[in-house]
Amino acid sequence: MFYVSWMLFNPLVIAMPTRGSNDNIITLLVFMAIYFILKRQYVVGGIIYGLSVHFKIYPIIYCFVFYFFIDMDRKLVEEG
Repeated sequence: MFYVSWMLFNPLVIAMPTRGSNDNIITLLVFMAIYFILKRQYVVGGIIYGLSVHFKIYPIIYCFVFYFFIDMDRKLVEEG
């Protein structure tokens, strides 16, 4: 949590969107999607993830990770 908050409150990261780059907003949206998926609020996480992909296309590479996390067999993981 410390590293994420350090990145979000870094003055350089705050100043970047004023120059036209929205990569830190996309990063924040991806982190929020991960948070909601870990809390098993899949609809909210999916909406936020879709918004991040709407900004730029490159967060789409995380869709496989999200899919396999949601679809995994938790009983098999807990036993092994």
